[in-house]
Amino acid sequence: MNSSVRWLPRLQARTLAGMWIVGSLLILGVGELPGQNHLGAQTVVIVLCSAVAVPLILSKDWRDLPDWVYHALIVTASVALGAGAISWRNSSSALGAGLMFVWLSLYVFFFFSDVAALFHLATFEAVIAGAIFYAGSGNDGAEATLLASTVAGSGLVTGYLTHTLKNVARSDPLTGLGNRAALEEVLTREIARSERNEVPLCVAVLDLDDFKYINDLSGHAAGDSLLVGVVEDWQRALRATDVIARLGGDEFALVLPDLSRQDAPTVLERARQRCRHSCSLGVAIWHPGDTCTSLLNRADAFLYAAKQEGKSRVSVEGARVLQNRTPAPFPVSENPSLTVPSSFWQAN
Repeated sequence: MNSSVRWLPRLQARTLAGMWIVGSLLILGVGELPGQNHLGAQTVVIVLCSAVAVPLILSKDWRDLPDWVYHALIVTASVALGAGAISWRNSSSALGAGLMFVWLSLYVFFFFSDVAALFHLATFEAVIAGAIFYAGSGNDGAEATLLASTVAGSGLVTGYLTHTLKNVARSDPLTGLGNRAALEEVLTREIARSERNEVPLCVAVLDLDDFKYINDLSGHAAGDSLLVGVVEDWQRALRATDVIARLGGDEFALVLPDLSRQDAPTVLERARQRCRHSCSLGVAIWHPGDTCTSLLNRADAFLYAAKQEGKSRVSVEGARVLQNRTPAPFPVSENPSLTVPSSFWQAN
């Protein structure tokens, strides 16, 4: 899941820290049970030190930790669990230690990408099989199959549910567009791309003119129908690489990679005139050091300027304002429930 969700890196670090502490204590506890090969003093010291050091690092530096640190810790944990299961030389203990792989499986499928999660799952399966068979039991095959299936199944189900919930949380139910969270994810990626490759990037905020009048006159169902139609118009007018997201109400944001300040006014005005309803746009141009917030704030300021100058126009940072003083009303024929008097458009 994406780091633009501000609480997620902290949750990722705290979850792994908690798992590390509990897992370490369980390993030490199992090693002291009757009938087990007791852990050596050196092993106990290593486990205790890791149970203290790893959570401290995760809790203190979670903002700055790169992804590879988490991957390395997961691999280390899986190897440690496998080694512990083998050292006990007892299939039941090996099976118990192996069940902790379920925790790791849930973790990687929730926090990591699909490719990374599947890589870790393959590692878990190999370690589980080796530990169970090496520990020795007449039911090696059955135990290994049961445990491997449990680990894989729990991880895959978690991954599916995570994807489903993530898509729901990032989508606008009316238009099917991404919401602000999805927009920030895309915009963060495009800003990084512009910084890396020194290519232009434009961000626009779009607002329908006098949309409140539509809702008041013909009801919210007509307004919703208009929003869906406007989205369809803009999706047809935009390039495949452009992204449109709904900010809320009748306000949308456009992410326009590789669009220069010189081309933005003409391109967006042409697209705006294809829209079935009058709209205004404010456009910000990416500069080194810009963030999602700074770009959206500037685009919103230029949108306000476009509204103040009479609506139905495109206001681009550092460029002349292009306007069309004849708004394009929503076609009544496409929505019979919507009846807007022509005098309204003449008056506005």
